[in-house]
Amino acid sequence: MEGWAWINHIHFHEINPSKRIVWIGKTLGIKGIHVWTLKPQDNKTVVTSQESWEGAIVSLIHGRLQKTLDEDTESTLNYMKTAIEK
Repeated sequence: MEGWAWINHIHFHEINPSKRIVWIGKTLGIKGIHVWTLKPQDNKTVVTSQESWEGAIVSLIHGRLQKTLDEDTESTLNYMKTAIEK
């Protein structure tokens, strides 16, 4: 989860274990909201991830934000998978 280093303020808005985690982060005039939803399905857990951004600079660096989000999502999912399978 090394891509999170650029966020200078983050707090968890909602933690509902095994169901939903919501965090809000702020940096460089950007506010990001990330929602992880976990749903049991056929003896597995399906994880969905949604993130939104707002702020004047977002339209200028959207491509970089998306690349970082994609990398962080993959990293986080791999971390979760490894932790769960221990």
